[in-house]
Amino acid sequence: MKLKFLLDYTDSPLWANDAATESKFGYNITDLAGLGLKPDTIDQIHLMMEMFGEVLNPVYQGYPSFWSGRMFELFQRFANKVYQQILDELGESFEVENRAKAFLTEPIEVEKIDMELLMFLADPAKFSDENGVVYGSKEALKLDVDAAYGVWVEKEMGWVEVLQS
Repeated sequence: MKLKFLLDYTDSPLWANDAATESKFGYNITDLAGLGLKPDTIDQIHLMMEMFGEVLNPVYQGYPSFWSGRMFELFQRFANKVYQQILDELGESFEVENRAKAFLTEPIEVEKIDMELLMFLADPAKFSDENGVVYGSKEALKLDVDAAYGVWVEKEMGWVEVLQS
C-alpha cells in the first residue's frame, strides 16, 4: 500500500497514494491508529498539523507569516522527527512518498526571515502597497496586525517550549 506525506491545512499529513489505500482509508487519512501508528505518534502528528496551520498570517494569508526564523527551524526539525517516526512505525506495511521534502530540507535563512517579519510588522501598509493588497486605513491595519501578532507570540512561546523539551 502506498501513502504520501504532505503538509496541508488538514488534520493529517498522510494521504492515499494508490487506489487500494484510498479504498481502505479514504484520500486524506484521518484514521491514523488504523494505519498502525502509536498514540504518541498520533499526538505528535496532531501537534505538527496544528502548528503548520498557523504558518499562514491570520490577518491576510498573502502577508508574511508571523513565524520567526527560529520557529521555522524548530518546526522543520520537529516535522522531520515526526516523519521519521511515521516511517519507523509503518515499517514495510506502507511505502511512504515524501511530498513535503522541500519544506523539510530547505535551509532556513533565520536572519532574513526575522528581518522581513520585523519590516512587515513595522509598516504593514507599506508591504500592502508594494504587493497590491487592499486595506482600509493604515492605522486600522497596523492595529489588526499588532493584535494578531500578539496572539501569535503567545502561541509561539508555548510551542517553542514544547519543541525544545
